[in-house]
Amino acid sequence: LKLQFLYLIGEAGPVPPGAANMVWGFISKMFGGGKDKENEETKGEDVAPDRTDEVGEPGEEEGSQVVAQPKSHAKPKLTGGTSRILTVGDLIWMNLTLPLVPRATTWSAVFLSHRDGKSFSKMVHSLKRMKNTLILVRDDGGHVFGLFSADEWKDPADLEEEYKREKARAQREARMGRRYDTKKSTADANFYGDGNCALVGISPVQRVYRPTKINENYQYLQTSYPQADLNGLAMGGLPGLFGVHLDCYLDEGKFRGAGGKCMTFNNPCLAHSEDFKVEECEVWVLSDKAVSANEDDGESILAQKDIKADKEILELHGKKFYADMGDD
Repeated sequence: LKLQFLYLIGEAGPVPPGAANMVWGFISKMFGGGKDKENEETKGEDVAPDRTDEVGEPGEEEGSQVVAQPKSHAKPKLTGGTSRILTVGDLIWMNLTLPLVPRATTWSAVFLSHRDGKSFSKMVHSLKRMKNTLILVRDDGGHVFGLFSADEWKDPADLEEEYKREKARAQREARMGRRYDTKKSTADANFYGDGNCALVGISPVQRVYRPTKINENYQYLQTSYPQADLNGLAMGGLPGLFGVHLDCYLDEGKFRGAGGKCMTFNNPCLAHSEDFKVEECEVWVLSDKAVSANEDDGESILAQKDIKADKEILELHGKKFYADMGDD
């Protein structure tokens, strides 16, 4: 009943942290029995009292088991690591409100900046060939937000390969007298995605921003654009006026938009300011089973000898490259 209550008020609009529990506690006292039942249900759970506590992989104790759907959308099981960003309340609320069907029973950590380092290349590698991903960010002002996408994240090389396959299929269909429309080439496809995505405000206000359908500028991933400020990962808006943008060092980010809002998701700035620093970043895969992180299948571009001079120049600006640090 409490989960249904949280879901209904979450759909109604922004919910300040703790407000839902306060209202629920009042309702429980009014009608009796609710408080004891709630304590019994949450016995054994590591419920974070504030945003600084970590949410880790649940054990076998009472209260930590995920209730089978469709009876309840309980707290999903966490595998692969510990979150320094989320609380138990965040997990339950997002599992209920994200545009994901069926609801995920398992969240797998494939990238954690406190474990893997603030490496943009590692983060992007963790996203490759993964569906239903949630990128979580805590900024230097303590605000927390997320980027959810059911579609895979693809760089220009991935999009070019996809376009070539689509073009070859169109040629085969044409030889058989059938029409097949290919997706647009990467030459004019800065954005891509199927629209099953959302920007998520988590703290201080909880709210999910789904696509408005005004445009199809859903996902953006670029690492080799001549204009440096257009490199990075983004969702929504236009190049240079992104709904949210993380730079290719995973160090800074921006919220931009016409009139203070992004037309793609109609979201305001979810960080503490339009220009912010990335304090923590995590990538979770939402599924019905545990998912392992992608293995490192190639040499970091920063380790290649032919760009050693470029790397040294960037290091003079205080950038730290985890790719060269080894296991220690």
